[in-house]
Amino acid sequence: MKGDRSVLAAILRGSLSHDTVWAKSGIDLVLVTIDDKKVETADMALYADGVNVHAFLVPRAEFRKTVEGSIHNQKTPTR
Repeated sequence: MKGDRSVLAAILRGSLSHDTVWAKSGIDLVLVTIDDKKVETADMALYADGVNVHAFLVPRAEFRKTVEGSIHNQKTPTR
């Protein structure tokens, strides 16, 4: 992925990111991609060397909206 200029960031999620790994743990990755009409939100499941890998492709603009919405929800006071 180092040479792929369409991938801007790779974010590790799931149990591996919390250091809570067990025998059937998989790798969950969010790959933030460039904003290009050819690159759509997608997901892919892979099985390599006995490990499940789930990769989610998210264009930068959509990722930004998700993060901004999450920040906004955290600032909203609850009653």
